[in-house]
Amino acid sequence: MTDMVGILGNPLNHSLSPAFQQAAFDYYNLDVRYMTWQTTKSELTQKIRELSADRYLGANVTIPYKEDIMAHLDIIDPKALRMGAVNTIAKSKGALVGHNTDGYGFLSTLTSQKEFDFEDRQVLLLGAGGAARAAAHSLSDKGIKRLTIANRTIEKAQTICSEFSDIELQIVSSGISEPEISEIARSADLIINATSIGMKHSGTEEVSLLSADQISPKALVFDMVYNPPITSLLREARRANARIVNGLPMLIHQGALSFKLWTGLNPPIEIMHKAGLNALNSTTNGSI
Repeated sequence: MTDMVGILGNPLNHSLSPAFQQAAFDYYNLDVRYMTWQTTKSELTQKIRELSADRYLGANVTIPYKEDIMAHLDIIDPKALRMGAVNTIAKSKGALVGHNTDGYGFLSTLTSQKEFDFEDRQVLLLGAGGAARAAAHSLSDKGIKRLTIANRTIEKAQTICSEFSDIELQIVSSGISEPEISEIARSADLIINATSIGMKHSGTEEVSLLSADQISPKALVFDMVYNPPITSLLREARRANARIVNGLPMLIHQGALSFKLWTGLNPPIEIMHKAGLNALNSTTNGSI
């Protein structure tokens, strides 16, 4: 019998996960189908129950269920518990275990930038949602000097800041529209967009949270948005002669760890990245 795994969320029309995860299963000739499970909130409990059946390896979890899903699982991995969100469900001795692989995907993307060194760097993190929290926790023990979290609702940024009172790290919160954000941005070695601003079909595709004159040419600008591949923020970063990275590598790396949790096998990263890129290319009419 064919085993199954899939992605839970709503909506899922533009998810790339089925393309690159199926490519990984096919690479190993595994009899596994990766499915798209668009699930309403009222259907969530029943879908989790189904995952307990032997033929299911687990699931990926995306918007809007990364937090809600935690109440339905048997075990929560400590990293996921600390980040307050689950994006991967795997099995251990029949129990459904919640993991968060976003932090791994985030750091793997940054460490692939060979010239980037975390030590004593100043970081500007735009956003205060689940992706921002994963990034903040991942950076907290990397030796960075200062982390500024900027968000439209400053209370949300302050909430994340409050989670780091026990470490020697300069963390401050700031509203995106605050006057001092320009000065903070210009001094940042790493700028991360962890919001959906600039995402295709979001109504903000032409919006950039920063302009070129707010970005230092020494900076690395990392936009977690992967569609479109070059967002308005990344265009502004290019104008500033800064280095840029879009969100596709993070998506692939977090999915690669999910694959390993399900199968115990080393994920074929290059195969997955090529499949993800092809799928993204097909949604952008080849305009990568």
